[in-house]
Amino acid sequence: MPASFLSLNDDVLAVLVSYLSSQDARQLSYTTRAVHVVAAHRALQFVSLRSFSTVVRFCAYMLGKMQHRVFALRELRIHCTIARASEVDTASQTAETYAKGAASLVKMLEGAPRLRVFALDCAEYWMEYQTRLVDVLCTMTHLTEVDIQVVGPHAARFINNMEATPHKLILRPPRRRDRRAWPTETTDSRLNPELRLPSVKYLAATDCVNLPGANFLAQMFPSTRSLDIRYEGIDHGQPVELNWPTLEYVRARGHAFASWRNVSAIHLLELAYPRWLLSMWQPLQQ
Repeated sequence: MPASFLSLNDDVLAVLVSYLSSQDARQLSYTTRAVHVVAAHRALQFVSLRSFSTVVRFCAYMLGKMQHRVFALRELRIHCTIARASEVDTASQTAETYAKGAASLVKMLEGAPRLRVFALDCAEYWMEYQTRLVDVLCTMTHLTEVDIQVVGPHAARFINNMEATPHKLILRPPRRRDRRAWPTETTDSRLNPELRLPSVKYLAATDCVNLPGANFLAQMFPSTRSLDIRYEGIDHGQPVELNWPTLEYVRARGHAFASWRNVSAIHLLELAYPRWLLSMWQPLQQ
């Protein structure tokens, strides 16, 4: 008589469940007690949250009676919009709610030393509510992918001082609707020119306000093979000659190469144009 799925030991179940997505593993954990622990552990390894309320509930769940759940976390992506601390009344209930949510996030991350992938929208805003978030992230040594939106003074301090050696680094600008509220370029929101992260193989430097020019990026990330960049973040004026020999693939806006050229040949070049410009071209093509 063939063995049933439920008769398998935990080691075999863990191997089988490892092929499931996080969502499928979560659904499987609801079916029977025999696989709940194994499937729930898999479901908590890769988490994506898309609203502030979901972040708050998730942190409360992870920090509940079974706090060992946090140790299972390997990938955390938070894609939600929150208001800046300077845009809300510091004594209002909204500011208090955001501050408590940020504090819960900090506490949860303190218990997730094995986190490998971390993505945070409105990162600077979260760090304004809880500056301790910067210190916690700096001490995480297992991060292999870091995705930060809005590189302000606090986020720049994290990048400048992190102990991890990520292979993938994404530095994104605020959403278009939030850019008016975001201050213009300031000295303390820039990355440190002395920063060196040779571990980075993929770099997306699309925050055109707070990131340095391509000449500094080449020095900071000397081993980058794939680069995604916008022309606004590149030094203007006379073309700058770069020595970035590791570059193999570059994705940039059409004007990007008017300001710099690389000494070594690039194997693949992709020119990207904003949607508003493409919409202007369409009538001309007809």
